[in-house]
Amino acid sequence: MFASVFQIFVLWSYAYAYSYAGTSPNPPAAQNEKDTFSTSVSLNFRERIMSKIGPLLKCCIWVESGAQILWIVGDKFPPTSHRIYILLGPSQNTSVTYMLGWAIIVTATLIRHQCYRALGPMFTFDLSIKKDHRLVQTGPYSLVRHPSYSAFILLNFGIMMTHCGLEGPYLLSAVSPNLKITYNAFIVGISAWTSYSFLGRAEIEDKALQERFGKEWNAWAHHVPKFVPNFWGSKRRQGKSDPLPKEFTQEWSP
Repeated sequence: MFASVFQIFVLWSYAYAYSYAGTSPNPPAAQNEKDTFSTSVSLNFRERIMSKIGPLLKCCIWVESGAQILWIVGDKFPPTSHRIYILLGPSQNTSVTYMLGWAIIVTATLIRHQCYRALGPMFTFDLSIKKDHRLVQTGPYSLVRHPSYSAFILLNFGIMMTHCGLEGPYLLSAVSPNLKITYNAFIVGISAWTSYSFLGRAEIEDKALQERFGKEWNAWAHHVPKFVPNFWGSKRRQGKSDPLPKEFTQEWSP
């Protein structure tokens, strides 16, 4: 009984964590706040694609987790479990790989939550700079310049772990193993693509923030890495700094 309750908790928290990390804590930015980033056709196209992918993936995660929870609950009632077996296929135990992926997803979501708190109303899923925007350098932003992207890339890695091979609770296993593999490959591929997109997004944000904040951003970027914290030798404590990337070394003027 305890094992079943724990498995239900893992499945629910897995879906909830992904949904929370993939939902903006604030309304979309106004158009005039996004105008700084609206000049690139390829960027606008990529942003539109990402805005559609997020809800789709959240739906997939909730459906697959809900189906597995239904199986676990129905398994306690033999007449019902037979019907569920026909509909969803056999139940699958949460493997070590799945549990590692779950732990990564929960950790990444907690980091995202700290980013939501640090930025407050300035945090949106749109590329935007608000009229009263300020350069936040506290909380997770004192460790890396793009902690929300780092967290979501980590979250995507967790999603890929729960969908590698035949791991995890998946729908349609009774229909065709190939269909299950195709579904897993789709989730892994989309997660990898969104992670790659965040790398380009970070470059664009850095350029816009440097243009807006100038020397303040330069001083911050000297000491704070982009994605991975430097826990083993903080340059700020040692009085050292990395050279700025070439595209950011031009003289800034207000």
